Amino acid sequence: MPQNLHMPTPSELMAQTQARDTVLLCLENELYATYLKTCLQDQDFDFELIAKNHIVTKVSENPKTTLVLQSDTNEQELINVAFRLKRLFQADLRILFLSLDYALAPDVVGICDGFLQFPVAGEDFVAAIEKANTRRNKILLIDDSALVHKTIVGPLQQAGFEVAQAFDGEEGYQMARTQQPNLIICDIEMPKMNGYETCAALKNDPLTAEATLIMSSTLSSATDQRKGFDVGVDAFIGKPVHVEGLIEKVSAMLERFRGARESIVILQGPETSDQDIAAVLNLQGFRTKRVPTIAAFLRAVQRSTCDLVICEFEPSDGTIVDLFNGLNTSDLPSTPEVIVLLPDTNEANIRMALNAGAKAAVTTGFGVHDLVAKVEKTLADRRTKDEQAQLQRYVSKASLKVALEKAVWGAGQTAPRADRKTVTVTFIDIMNFTPRCEAYAPGDVVEQVNKLFSLVTRTIIKHGGDIDKFIGDACMAFWIHDQSNNAQKALLDTMLEIKASLRTLNESDPRLKTDPFALRIGAHSGPAILCDLGAAEARIDLTVIGDTVNTAARLEAAAKLYGLQNLLGESIISAHQDRYCTRMIDRVTVKGKSQSLACFELMDRWDAASDTQKRLAETFNEGFSKYTKADFKAAHSCFEAAQEHEPKGLNASLTPSSLFLKRCQNLMAKPPKTWTGIWDWNAQ
Repeated sequence: MPQNLHMPTPSELMAQTQARDTVLLCLENELYATYLKTCLQDQDFDFELIAKNHIVTKVSENPKTTLVLQSDTNEQELINVAFRLKRLFQADLRILFLSLDYALAPDVVGICDGFLQFPVAGEDFVAAIEKANTRRNKILLIDDSALVHKTIVGPLQQAGFEVAQAFDGEEGYQMARTQQPNLIICDIEMPKMNGYETCAALKNDPLTAEATLIMSSTLSSATDQRKGFDVGVDAFIGKPVHVEGLIEKVSAMLERFRGARESIVILQGPETSDQDIAAVLNLQGFRTKRVPTIAAFLRAVQRSTCDLVICEFEPSDGTIVDLFNGLNTSDLPSTPEVIVLLPDTNEANIRMALNAGAKAAVTTGFGVHDLVAKVEKTLADRRTKDEQAQLQRYVSKASLKVALEKAVWGAGQTAPRADRKTVTVTFIDIMNFTPRCEAYAPGDVVEQVNKLFSLVTRTIIKHGGDIDKFIGDACMAFWIHDQSNNAQKALLDTMLEIKASLRTLNESDPRLKTDPFALRIGAHSGPAILCDLGAAEARIDLTVIGDTVNTAARLEAAAKLYGLQNLLGESIISAHQDRYCTRMIDRVTVKGKSQSLACFELMDRWDAASDTQKRLAETFNEGFSKYTKADFKAAHSCFEAAQEHEPKGLNASLTPSSLFLKRCQNLMAKPPKTWTGIWDWNAQ
C-alpha cells in the first residue's frame, strides 16, 4: 500500500459522521407501528408517527428526513406518493417501503431507498434506516497516484461524503463489490486492471452495476473518452483535477441518478433488444420493467404506475391497435404515453401508429441513444402537460393568459401590466364561519370548506369566470367583459347554480344537514384596473383593483345589514330585470363616492320563481317606491304585507321588510326636513 495516505483530521472525521435524520412513520398497521416505535425509542431515534394526509406537509417542513411507508389497503397509492416526493426532494429524502408482498419490490426499486418485507425484525428495520442514512454519500476512489488521493479525499470528506480508497483496478473492483458505493471515480492507467477493464467489470457485476462511474485521467482525447463511455462510464473529467469542480460534478451526478424518474414498461418482441434498451434507460435514472405480452402489460399497469410504454408495431399477442384498445378500456388514473418501434420506414404504418395514439414512432436501425432522446422528449411533454394542469388549480385563468404573453414576448417585457377593463366582480363569503371553526376539528373544517369551494370554483369556471383568490373563508372572482360573453348574466347564472348545488351539498352530508353551509355574496360591475400586483423579485399576482372591486366587497358586507344572502349593484341587474326575479333593496351612499348606489337582491330566474317570491318582489318594490316618495305610511303597509312573504331563513328576525318597517316607523315619528330616499351606509 503506498505511503503518505491522507489521514482525516478530527474535523473531517466529524464531517463523516452524519447526524441521524428524523424518522417519519406512516404505517396503517397500528400494532406494528407500536412495535417499531419501541425499537426506535430503544435506539434513541428522533421519530414521529404521522397520518397519510400529513406526509407532504411533514416532508416539506424538513426534507432531510427518513420516511417509512406501509399500507394494508392501498400500497400503489403510497408508491405513487413516494415517487412524487422523490422527484421533488431527491437525495435529501430517504424512503423505506414495507410490504407483505415481496413482488412489489421491483415497483419500489428506483423510488425508495429500501424495501423490507413486512413484518421485519426491529434490528433489521433499524439497520435499514442506518443504511439509508449513509448510503447516499459513499464514494470509492480508484487511482494508483497517492498524490491524487491526498488532493481530493479530504475535500470530498469535508463536503460530507464517505470516501473509500483503492490503489489499483483489481483492489478497487473487489472493494466496490463489498462496500457497494454510490459513485466510483476511476483512473485509466493503473496496474493489474486498467480503468477500462475495471469499469467494464463493475458494470457487468450485478452487485456494482448501479454505481455511477466517473473516469478521471490525463488521457482525455475523444477516442479515450469514447472507450470509457463504451464500457459504461457516466462522466469523464480530466487531470489535473479541479477539486471544486469535482465536488460539484459528484454532487450533480448523485442527485441526477437518485431522483426518482418515470416508470417505463418495455413490451418484449422478436425485433426488440429490450434488455439493452432497459439498461440504457436505467442509466438515465428511469425505472424499467419488461413484459412479454399486451395482456401482461395491461395487468402490470393495473398494479403499478406506468408513464411510458415502448413496444413493437406488432407485439407477440396482437397489434398496436389492440394495445390502445386495452388501454382505453382500462380504468387507469393516468394513461401512459406510447412509443412504437417500427420494422421499416413504411409511411402507412407510421401514420397508423400515430393515429392509434402513439406519441412517437422509431424505425428499425435506430440507435439506442436516438430512442432515449425520443423518450426524454415524450416524457418532458407529459411533465409539462401535467404541470400546466396542476398550475391551473392554483393560478387564475387570467394570470395564465398574461404569463403566456410574457413567455412569448420574452423577459424583455419587464414593465408590470396595467390595463383598464370593464369587469364584473364578486365576493363570496361563508356565513358564521368562526363558530364552525370552534365546533369542529381543524381537519373537519378544512374538509368541509374544500368541498364548498370546489363546488363554487367549478361553477364559476363553468360560466367563464376567473378565480382571483381565496381569502380565508372568502373567495374573489371576476369576469372580464368582452364580445364573447355577457358577464353580468354569467354571474347571475353562477349565483343561482351555486345556490342549488349548495342545497344538494347540505342535504347529502350528515354533518351539514344539521349544520348547513350558507354563503353571502356581493357583486358589482364597472371599470377596474387589470394589473400585475406584488413584488417582482418574489411573486406577482394578476388581479383587478379599483372602485368597482371595493364596491363589490362593500355590497357583500352590507348584505348582512338586511338579513340577505346576496346584494348586487344596479349595473348587474339593470339589463336583466325581465329575465330574473329581483327586488330593489335600497339606494345608498357609500364612503368615498358622490353618486348613490342602487342595491338589488337576486331571488331566482323569473320563469323558475315561485308565486311567493313574485308577490314578495312586487309588494316590496311597491313599498320601496312609496318609501322613496316619502309616503311612509303607505310604504309601511306594503312592507307589512311583504314581511308575510319573506323567506324563513337563517335569521328570520331580520329581513329587508322588517328593516324598512322600523325605518318607516322612525321616519313617521320624526319626519325629515328634506328627503331624497337615499340611505347613508356610513351612518349605520
